[in-house]
Amino acid sequence: EQCKEQEDNTIQTCLQAHAQGEALLQELKALKDPEDDSTGSLQAVENALERLNKNRAEMESLWQTRKMRIDLYLRLKIFERDALEVSSQLEMWAEELQHIETSRNYQIAEQSFRLHNESVSQMQSTVYQILQQGQELNQLFENCGILLMADTTVPATARVQYLVEFLHERELDLEDLAEAKRVKLEQNIQLC
Repeated sequence: EQCKEQEDNTIQTCLQAHAQGEALLQELKALKDPEDDSTGSLQAVENALERLNKNRAEMESLWQTRKMRIDLYLRLKIFERDALEVSSQLEMWAEELQHIETSRNYQIAEQSFRLHNESVSQMQSTVYQILQQGQELNQLFENCGILLMADTTVPATARVQYLVEFLHERELDLEDLAEAKRVKLEQNIQLC
């Protein structure tokens, strides 16, 4: 919001200066014949207006780039936050997968099996979403043509790629644990 306000103020100042320059140019033209401008006043004002227009266009481009950088940086921070949350969830799931409660009651054993499968599906869906978000973000970074740094030494693309790979590896580890638990729960059902 502050960025937009600064942009609006800068552009508004340029437009006001341009309007004043146009008014001055009209006054000069009204005072003397452009052919008789021996002082070069008309030409100087016209040149200044031309430079002002060019500078305004450059400023608008710079503001667009700045807005894009801010938006990309914000997306990076949101992804980092989401990746951290998913990483924490994966740790909780890993703890959950370590504990296997068996029962001699068929309904309870079957319910444990069903709940396990639902939990695994939820984990896979959550990880898939964050991995997809990371890949889309990296694609956006690569296509925008702006080098964005995650910190003083690491480019944003490298940070996102690291987080994506870390979460994917962690997911694979948990899928192995989930499969082992699923087999044990299935065996428990068969023993009931």
